[in-house]
Amino acid sequence: MAMSEVEIRRTVYQRVTELAKAADWSHLTIAERSAHYAQWTENPEIGGLLLQIMEPHRVRVYLKDTVIGSFAKTQRPSLAKLLSNSGVTYSKVTTQYIKPHAMLCDKKALYTLAAAKEWKGALFSAFERAYEAKAVEINRVYFIQHVTDKFIDSSYRAMIEAGAKKLGVTVCWVQ
Repeated sequence: MAMSEVEIRRTVYQRVTELAKAADWSHLTIAERSAHYAQWTENPEIGGLLLQIMEPHRVRVYLKDTVIGSFAKTQRPSLAKLLSNSGVTYSKVTTQYIKPHAMLCDKKALYTLAAAKEWKGALFSAFERAYEAKAVEINRVYFIQHVTDKFIDSSYRAMIEAGAKKLGVTVCWVQ
């Protein structure tokens, strides 16, 4: 009996996320990720299944944008948990933000969580949100997914930190 489109998508998602977890996805380089996409596209149990419901040119894009995109979001730490684990205390979350995820706590502390590759947007967003909130005393951005590519280079991180300082933002690199 043939699988439905929903069953195919569910099966592919489960298989690809298992493989991504086993490969420690967040620590792979762009080249390593590209090799995985190529393998998955050619795999009859992944790309082959997807060919039953979509055009060949859409398979890799679906794997990258839909499957791995949603998987990566589930792997991100919770900002509230990160703050708690870091010893940050607050009485009340005044405002929650999305894209990038952030919390304004007690009307005076803004905490933002973003992937390192989103550093420009995260820093400017943190600056803009703090500027609008007026009374922000702490403006901190936590960067995750920074152990590959150019983020390994301490001089590149130093450049990001220098830019953050000019914007009144503190940067923390977390696992």
